[in-house]
Amino acid sequence: MSINATFASCFLKIRRHCKVLQFYTNEVMLDFQTLADFSRANCVSICAFLVPANIIATSLTIVFAVLNRPPHQVWKMAGIAGIFALVMISHVYTWFSIGVVMPPTYILLWLAISCLLTNIGTIWFQKRYTKVLSFGR
Repeated sequence: MSINATFASCFLKIRRHCKVLQFYTNEVMLDFQTLADFSRANCVSICAFLVPANIIATSLTIVFAVLNRPPHQVWKMAGIAGIFALVMISHVYTWFSIGVVMPPTYILLWLAISCLLTNIGTIWFQKRYTKVLSFGR
């Protein structure tokens, strides 16, 4: 087999794999505009889920830290609460992107940011003060 034939064979294999990759990227890629339209069209149901989810998840993070649960459990709960907060921030920014500036958008943004900061503060509290204070166990 000559060098040219080997090169051509490798080139065809690479080209075939590139076509497969191009097919997957074209089919799976999510468009931000589509997600933003979905977010705005289903605002009431998204907010009806995210507001209680943020409050409950952040409250559980605080309870886990106060009860002196293992750090991995507190971090896991803070991560879940952080995901909820980031989704809410993204949802609010879809409204800001089309120019909707109303009190509910600022209230939801404030709630999400305060939940994020509370989770960060809870992790800091657990690292710093659980050795001094012992409320649970």
